[in-house]
Amino acid sequence: MKFLEGFTPYKEEDAQKYNLCRWWSGLTFGDILDRAANIHPEKEAFVDRKTRLTYGEARKKTNKLAIGLIDLGIQPKAWTQLSSNEIISFLKEQKASVLQLPERIEFIDAMSYTGTEKLDKKSLRKDIEKKLQEPA
Repeated sequence: MKFLEGFTPYKEEDAQKYNLCRWWSGLTFGDILDRAANIHPEKEAFVDRKTRLTYGEARKKTNKLAIGLIDLGIQPKAWTQLSSNEIISFLKEQKASVLQLPERIEFIDAMSYTGTEKLDKKSLRKDIEKKLQEPA
């Protein structure tokens, strides 16, 4: 199997553990976005310093991008054969917009829960706000 340039696969024992614990659902990001947009189309999904998108808006933009790529002759399976640099070069040649990836990605080690075992959203928001204040 050929991976994108810079991709590091998980160790086999880690992958087995994640599947056994059901931490991996077998869903793609697109599947998850579609489900969230079906349930909460008006809720905020993605926020950065300049942009705020709801799940519905995010689904609309990703579908528009996918249709545009197909119109340019790129079929979904073709993406697995291209490096990220090749994808960016192709988009630039077609004078298409190039997506900017986040400057950094944050992972949360542990989630705070309330006494009724619900996610403590206030605590999570505080953690996110604190991380956004930190230098990149």
